[in-house]
Amino acid sequence: MGDGGDSERAGGDQALGAVDAGGPADGRIARRVRLIGLLFRADLAQRPVMADLYETDILEWSEHQVELLRQHAATRRGNDGIDWPNIIEEIESVGNEQRHLVEGLLAQALAHMLKAAGWPLSPEVPGWQAEARRFRSEAADRVAPSMRERLDLAKLYRRAVRYLPET
Repeated sequence: MGDGGDSERAGGDQALGAVDAGGPADGRIARRVRLIGLLFRADLAQRPVMADLYETDILEWSEHQVELLRQHAATRRGNDGIDWPNIIEEIESVGNEQRHLVEGLLAQALAHMLKAAGWPLSPEVPGWQAEARRFRSEAADRVAPSMRERLDLAKLYRRAVRYLPET
């Protein structure tokens, strides 16, 4: 399959061309993605799969990339100038940050639902219900398939209860 030749690099650059169109920050991201691809000389057959996974499940993608980076870093001898521990930590944090964001949104939704249920006669109920819907919607937009199985609903419920006012 891939030998890391110029034709493969050109194909990879074309695939990333759309990312460059977004502006200077996107161009830097595209260059970093190319650099990582060149470092590992990833097989082109795997690139679409990883790209799809990046778009559909950032948590699983980041965990897979961290595993590959750790394996690669462990086989490197000498000082290649790459700060592997921090690169690994940064990629690992990408998925974790998304998971924490979804957990926070769900806890907020639960807290607003609990307030509406606990104080049904309050004039604030319509606002709490609207906020709960908004938080649930935002969480649904950001949740990745691998997050669903890892969400600890009992923990989220306990967090939501802590958000409630004391009576």
